[in-house]
Amino acid sequence: MSPADRPGRTGILASGIVVVAAVVLFVAVLGRIQPWFAGAAAPTAVATPSGASTSPQPTEPPTPRPTAVLPRSWTLARLDAPLGHGSFVVRGVSSDGGVVVFQDPSVYDRLYVEHDGPVDEILVPSHAVGTPMAARLSPNADHVLVLESNHLWSYDIASRATVAVPDPPGGPGVVTFEFVSETSVAVLSDASTTPEPPRSQLWRLDLETGAWTKIGDRHDGIYLFSTARGIVPVVDESARHDDSGWHLYLVGADGGDRLLYDASGWGHVAVSADGLHLGLSKGGPGGSTSIVDLTSGTITPAGHDGIVQTFSPDGRLLEVLGEATNSVVVYRLDGTPASTLLDPTELGWVEMVAPAPSGGIP
Repeated sequence: MSPADRPGRTGILASGIVVVAAVVLFVAVLGRIQPWFAGAAAPTAVATPSGASTSPQPTEPPTPRPTAVLPRSWTLARLDAPLGHGSFVVRGVSSDGGVVVFQDPSVYDRLYVEHDGPVDEILVPSHAVGTPMAARLSPNADHVLVLESNHLWSYDIASRATVAVPDPPGGPGVVTFEFVSETSVAVLSDASTTPEPPRSQLWRLDLETGAWTKIGDRHDGIYLFSTARGIVPVVDESARHDDSGWHLYLVGADGGDRLLYDASGWGHVAVSADGLHLGLSKGGPGGSTSIVDLTSGTITPAGHDGIVQTFSPDGRLLEVLGEATNSVVVYRLDGTPASTLLDPTELGWVEMVAPAPSGGIP
């Protein structure tokens, strides 16, 4: 309240009377509605032996009604073309489809983000034309991590600001990365001084502080996945380092690791976010695809002539790209096809929420 709005001396007493009366009225009303606010039953009068009524007495609150849990699922959906981009390649999408990170086909040195309609280009300072850019959308879909020339940049979608992320210690730069949480990233850095054999280091990066924490002593990772069970680096243990001897390790929070799966002979791999299943493909004509249950060890065939792409975020569906047909088949964990879609670059996993049961939420 500004000085001009304050009451004068002559109005103080009258104002005070009005305020007191209002407070009394408010307390009286509150006394009637407060139990409803707290979730209790409405007050009832209690009869005395003489037939008179006492003031309302508190009653036991009713048993809370259970919150309805609606079934939720994910679908691989065709996304609408962003404004000004007739065709596009999806690099990340929010669960509701409102935020899409994408590139134009065959143009990998430019990066864009669509946020509920408008499209902005993600600009990296000193970007050289022709230099490829890779990106990951954060779990909450509020910022994008960009990898260019082995350096990381953080792009804030709301402010459109791009900030450099400090490089990992002791190495020339970042090879690949995956979000562990909204503020934590698993990073594989290049620690090689010569092209062969590859030498790398696994790190955890805190985006809020910029602090890097070394994870374990493995120096042979070539790629990684982030799962609820831990970080999964892919290691090529073939003698010639020709990608014929892939082994997947599970690295815990303490840096200790154990062999998760021997994927030797497979050319393509996907790991579910819950860390319970693998998708494996050989690639090429006649190549097979399988789904591996890491708990039971069961291997389930899932079509032929395809390359595994990604699991749905809940780990129940697997996306497989058909090389011959240039289409995508979505498989269930039992190996049966759930759907087939064309234009495989314009697809994204979107969360679906089933409507409430008829008659309302019980």
